[in-house]
Amino acid sequence: MSLPKKVAIIGAGPSGLATAKTLLHNFPKGTFQPTIFEKKHRLGGLWAVDYPSDRDRANGHSHGRSRSHHDRQTRGYVDPNMRTNISRFSVAFSDLAWESVLGPDVPMFPRAWQVRKYLEEYAGRYVPEGVVRLGRRVVKTARKRKEAGLGARWEVQWIDDR
Repeated sequence: MSLPKKVAIIGAGPSGLATAKTLLHNFPKGTFQPTIFEKKHRLGGLWAVDYPSDRDRANGHSHGRSRSHHDRQTRGYVDPNMRTNISRFSVAFSDLAWESVLGPDVPMFPRAWQVRKYLEEYAGRYVPEGVVRLGRRVVKTARKRKEAGLGARWEVQWIDDR
């Protein structure tokens, strides 16, 4: 039996999570060993936003503060109450219904914090613990020469921002 192929996935947004899930669940067990490198301290990519307070959620707005680079790294790039610009039917995974995450009253255009919750549920169901490495920013990738008996290899360098 051959060793699993190591796969580096850069970013724990929807595409990164779906890629890891596909490699782990759509091929024979042990075929791939994916690792997702995410520079933020939570998964979700663009949707890695703070959850608004209950009051803010009820009022449908946030505090409107401008965000520094540090804030964007820890809280996300968009306002938690911003709505998606495409419907929940277009931003859904085929194997996870919005209703199973948010209940029966899912809005047609979910808010950013709802997308984060949806993505966290998806990762919890389909991406095993240890696959996602949070707080790790990839700074370089380089293709290495072929080694005896092996194909060309890649080296991934990252900075640990934890």
